[in-house]
Amino acid sequence: MFISPASDPPRAKLWELVLLCGGRVTGVPRQASVCIGPCQGKRKATVTYLSEKWILDSITQHQVCAWEDYLLQ
Repeated sequence: MFISPASDPPRAKLWELVLLCGGRVTGVPRQASVCIGPCQGKRKATVTYLSEKWILDSITQHQVCAWEDYLLQ
């Protein structure tokens, strides 16, 4: 996944949480199939754009939450 630099909570904190929970993060948006937080530029149809809340809720619930409730428009 790619975490936007404009994310809230800050990108570094989310990145650390994802790694601690066994997830993988890339610093290059085009390498990701999931983008977390506000992403600028043209959106790709092959990428899922999700709210930062998805990461936080997934960690809190100890399971990967369904994406449908966290999709960004």
